[in-house]
Amino acid sequence: MKRKDETTRTNKDGIKLSKQQVKATEKFNLLDASLSEKGYRAEKKTITIVKANVYAFLTSGPFAVLGVLLFFLIHRSGSFTLEPKSLMFYSLALFPAFLLLTLLHELTHGLVWSIFAKNHWKSISFGVIWEMLTPYCHCDEPLLLWQMCLGAFAPFVTVGLLPLLYALLTGNVFFLALSFFMMFGSGGDFTIILLVAKEKKNTLVVDHPSECGCVLYHGSSL
Repeated sequence: MKRKDETTRTNKDGIKLSKQQVKATEKFNLLDASLSEKGYRAEKKTITIVKANVYAFLTSGPFAVLGVLLFFLIHRSGSFTLEPKSLMFYSLALFPAFLLLTLLHELTHGLVWSIFAKNHWKSISFGVIWEMLTPYCHCDEPLLLWQMCLGAFAPFVTVGLLPLLYALLTGNVFFLALSFFMMFGSGGDFTIILLVAKEKKNTLVVDHPSECGCVLYHGSSL
């Protein structure tokens, strides 16, 4: 019994699960069993957090670099603004602003998924994998694949493209820096979307409770 308990409290990377993740795993196991009884075939689509961060350079990274190039192309005359002009102020403000947008990133996931979930916000939970300093948003209800992908992509727009748009319009380097980091922060989401890109948009999908990715369910209908 002890060995089984230890297994359920760590993911495949050996990272200890929080109480919230353990509870989510228990709900997932019940849901998985229920869907299996209905004739669904499960297909796991997950990736390690380390790989997701590395792949960010190949997925969302090019968009972040393109944003910077576009900014300096538009403002190549050096007309961009940095107000107030204290470099120390922006250096001190960057980290808190980054944390705030990171929270908004996860809230955006939750907001979109809650729209499609039958129990709405009751099916959404948030947490942090402290060993990897990685925040997460989890939906414990099955969604259609296009709904999951929409929720996964949404933060790239809200905390990535919108700050970039503001930076391009105003020449504000501070918002350019925020956009750059937040676009990179969407790399894991981009990677997951690419993992399931070839699947049918109405495939049933469940967010994995303890790993980066999801589980697809084929072969039946609700």
